[in-house]
Amino acid sequence: MQTVKLRSNIYVLALAILFTGCSQIEIDSEYDKQADFSSYKSFSVCMQDIETDSQAQPQYDNLENRLAIRKAIENEMKNLYSVNDASPDLRVGFHIQLENKKIEYRSCTNEGMFQTWRECRFETMDYTLGTLIIYIAAVKTNQIIWQASATGVVENGTNFNEDNIDKVVKLIFKKFPSHQYVNK
Repeated sequence: MQTVKLRSNIYVLALAILFTGCSQIEIDSEYDKQADFSSYKSFSVCMQDIETDSQAQPQYDNLENRLAIRKAIENEMKNLYSVNDASPDLRVGFHIQLENKKIEYRSCTNEGMFQTWRECRFETMDYTLGTLIIYIAAVKTNQIIWQASATGVVENGTNFNEDNIDKVVKLIFKKFPSHQYVNK
């Protein structure tokens, strides 16, 4: 009987770790080590990224959220470079990737006071995994010199709002390599 209880507790613990892990944001970043980030003076955000042709998940990927992403990116880039839409040194773009996922887990309960056998069943949870990718290209070479992504679970649109978008973009830009090089 102790073995069953211990195994059940391990499953519950593993499930709890998995769900708390899903709510975390994972940031990945890479950059061109040959790029001289201090040589760039200006940037522009790609206007084409504001337009959305995806109708698959409009609660996440919509004009309002894309404008909030653009604004957050611009705010971070203004800390490093000046805005120049006519002839920028850098072009900044972004991409939203959404993926519906399922997780199956075992759930055991011991309902009644006199019930000796645990009732176990498999349950399924649906969730959406969202990734925001930001990339920066040098205009002269037309090469991407930095890109980063933030991946996490988005639930019912509640955490996909302007405040959280701003926080995620700030987290992404903490990985930007030029913080140590750029003159403000």
